Amino acid sequence: MRLPALARLLACSTILLVPAGIAPAQTDRINDTPAGWTYNYGATTASIDASISAGFRPFNITPTSGNYDVITVQNTGEYAAGGADAYWGATTSSIAATLALANKRIIDLEVVNAISGTWSALVVNNSGTTAAPGWDWATGLTFQGMVNWQAANGLRPIDVDQYSTLSGTRYSIVAVPNTGTNHQSGWWWYFGVTEAQVTSALTTNSARLIDIDIASTSPLTFNVVMVSENPGLGVWHPGLTGSQVTEFVNQNGIRLTCLQRYTDSGGATKFAVAGVDNVNAQTRRLRSILFNGTGSNAISGVYLKEVGGPVLVSLNAGKQFEPASMLKILYHAYAIDRCASNLDALGNLVAITSSNALTMTVGAF
Repeated sequence: MRLPALARLLACSTILLVPAGIAPAQTDRINDTPAGWTYNYGATTASIDASISAGFRPFNITPTSGNYDVITVQNTGEYAAGGADAYWGATTSSIAATLALANKRIIDLEVVNAISGTWSALVVNNSGTTAAPGWDWATGLTFQGMVNWQAANGLRPIDVDQYSTLSGTRYSIVAVPNTGTNHQSGWWWYFGVTEAQVTSALTTNSARLIDIDIASTSPLTFNVVMVSENPGLGVWHPGLTGSQVTEFVNQNGIRLTCLQRYTDSGGATKFAVAGVDNVNAQTRRLRSILFNGTGSNAISGVYLKEVGGPVLVSLNAGKQFEPASMLKILYHAYAIDRCASNLDALGNLVAITSSNALTMTVGAF
């Protein structure tokens, strides 16, 4: 699908080999190694700070009524990032001064109040495995000003936000050099595009989303940033309720990487989400078989646990699943086993609990 000229902004870097043994940066939105993670709606700043202290690093926030929707990932292994912190409700000059003093960089920037000029930012060390020498950020840009800023700096955007001011629509941008551990073989950004156009671009580019912003709710359009596909499943959905987000996560076996709240044209609270794999290889294999047979929109699941051992496969395991045609044999086998052990007889009645308090005869099968 050919996207509108205004929205069809493409920037793609040349291929750069990353030395073996160096972990790629920005793993929070890209990596699919299973990890501990959380997401919460309307979390307080105190609770998010507490999660940082408990070892869960926030990497995606959306302001909402004085609090924040937030996604965290356990700050260990491939997802470890030193200096993880959050700056709440500060001016851009204050944030800039603190960043310079602490040698940190922004990974997510959100406007809190465009009129008073306050922002919140999630940050990590600009050193070690999370270093991005030459990274930069800007706020208060017009659309063309943002495009010009990116072109002049030659950086890869990792976070772009659209917001309203008294002077009109403005944009903020956070970007890193597309080199070293931050390198992606391809990246793209699109503005004011529909759900169908986002999906088409993901397919055409063989890409996954790393940033979602709402451009308009009537009609529903998005501003998105995507990078070349990394191993594992990458999925997104343009509009789910809070409970549907949970179902989407469980059904696909993912962890969320983007969570963007908005109010749709009908006044309902919705979330645009993206996610990556968070299950083991066997679960991925069986999920593929299930999806090939039922489609990804159907409710399906699988659970396999070694007797006295670990869980080997788990997908949507919390969903109650009792298809009668598959479970009839269990009642039959139970009856046969009871009779064979002289603990029951085929003519005896067995009480079946239901809303109608029905009973059935074991032998009537």
